[in-house]
Order: sequence, then structure tokens, then C-alpha cells
Amino acid sequence: MNKDMITSIRILPSDKGTFCKESEFRYFIENTMITRGGDYYFPNLKMNCPRNTFVLFQYDGMIRAIGVLIDSEKTPVVDERGEEYAGYYKFDTDTLTYLDTPIDKELLKSAYPNFNSFSQSKQIIPLEYLDNIFDLLQTTNSVSMDDNTIIIAEIDNLTIDGAEKSALVKIRVNQGVFRDRLLKRYSKCCLCGVHNEAFLIASHIKPWIASSPKEKLDIENGLLLCPNHDKLFDGGWISFDDNGHILISNVMEASDKTFMNVRDDMEIFLSEKNRQYMKYHRENVFKK
Repeated sequence: MNKDMITSIRILPSDKGTFCKESEFRYFIENTMITRGGDYYFPNLKMNCPRNTFVLFQYDGMIRAIGVLIDSEKTPVVDERGEEYAGYYKFDTDTLTYLDTPIDKELLKSAYPNFNSFSQSKQIIPLEYLDNIFDLLQTTNSVSMDDNTIIIAEIDNLTIDGAEKSALVKIRVNQGVFRDRLLKRYSKCCLCGVHNEAFLIASHIKPWIASSPKEKLDIENGLLLCPNHDKLFDGGWISFDDNGHILISNVMEASDKTFMNVRDDMEIFLSEKNRQYMKYHRENVFKK
């Protein structure tokens, strides 16, 4: 997402009458909206804003997600439960991001001093504060949309292919936000427990070449692995089932398992979104 394309900034509130728990709101942003192709249904008054509006999703007195609105329509629409709404906002699914660290009132005031309080009304933030908002997101959540866009464009626009491109992906991703966030989440190899950061590599579950722009820098599409296990995982010599139990390729010799520190009883923790990416890895990368 190019910051220069943003035309306005809005805060979009969601109340506890719609989402009883924060976990329900998170599921809505990360799953329901993606399944709908980015649609957010509204019950009555439409938020009046132009395309490419940068939206801060508010829930329970905090900004908990962000995204870019690319269209809206005031026309009756029915949701998955049969409830009718007045229309919808359409968001670019590649920009929808749930924040690991929510932004409270005081943090938002540090970026936009004129902010007073959260409410159930839709609020406008002057576009001149866009840089401040992005800086705040970078500081609190390692969200750097410009850097992410640069990394993706730099690699995807290259004319090289195969092993050379894969090697560059490893280098650039492990210099950036993706690895930083994986280090914050895991702090050690997900499989063997090696904790020296010098030996830890950010490894994609669903390969870069097969991922959408959002998936390429989605922390749920990553594991932190030591060099041996990163090599095995990238090459399809190992994978994991839905319970996190290791799957070892039948073409891997017993001596290789010993030297590469691979055992049948090994396992890792997988989140629900990890499992979705891992299904792709099992079906398309793993050497059965």
C-alpha cells in the first residue's frame, strides 16, 4: 500500500452490541472480512469518505485494526446469518491488519494532539497527521507499510528466478519487520529451542512466490527456525500436521535425520491461522 495514495483518515467504531468480546471482533477482521472479499456491512448511515481512505478500526476504546477503504455502496445486503444491512464498505484485503498492540487514547493523542476521545460516531483525522499515525504504528506494532511495499516490490520486480530469488527473499525478509515480529513472538527456534538470535531465521510457511502481498509479511505465515530446520522446512523435507506433530519425508535417510536433529516425536505450536498456511505447505512443498 502506497502511503501517497491515501486520501483521508477515518476512525470507524464497532460497539459491544455487535461484538461481545474482543476475540469476536478480531475473528471478524481476520476471517469474516477476508472471506467476504473485504466487505464490512453497515446498518444505517454510511461513512462519507473517498476511496483510499485509511481507516482505524475502533473497538472497546482502542484502535485494534487498520485497513484501506477502496469502495462503498448504500444498497441492501444480507450477511451470513440472514441479517439485512443498508450497505457495505469494501476494503483492500491486503491492507487489513489486526494490531498486536492496540492504540489507546493517550497513544493516539501523541500522534494527533487534537484528539479528544473515542465515541460511537465516525471521526475524521486531518490528512496532515498521516505520517504521525504511520510512525505510531511502526513504533507500537512494527507496522511499516512503506517498508513492506518496498520489500515486496523490490523482490517481485526482479527478473531472476529459482534458487537465486529464494536466497534474496531470505536476505531481505530477515533484515526487516517480518523477522523482528517473529523474534518478538517466539524468541527461539520453534522446533528445537535454539535461542541465539544470530542463528534464527524467519521462514515462510507458504512460500513467498505463492503468497499474496499480505501473506508475504503476515506473521502467521512465519516460523522462527534454526538454520538446519529452516533448510529442511523450506526444502519440503519436513512439515507439520494440524496438531503440530512433525512429518518427515520418506526420502530422508536415517543418518540425515540424526545429523540434522530431526526426530519423530518433535512438535511445534500452531495457531489457527498457522494451520491454514501449513495445509498449503503439506500439499505443495512437503516431499511425501
